[in-house]
Amino acid sequence: MADLTSWAVVALGLPEPDPARAGTAVEEVAEAVSPSGWTWTGTGLPDGFLDGAFAALAL
Repeated sequence: MADLTSWAVVALGLPEPDPARAGTAVEEVAEAVSPSGWTWTGTGLPDGFLDGAFAALAL
């Protein structure tokens, strides 16, 4: 998650001076909102993930 987010920040030209920090912040959100036993291989996202990710990226 952290690596993909860091890449996306750079690719999208988001105003983040430290893409690695952004990746770590979004990964922490994912860990915080994912229910026990959650896998990212299924469909959908955990409740609160997008809101938390956007907040972590200040979007």
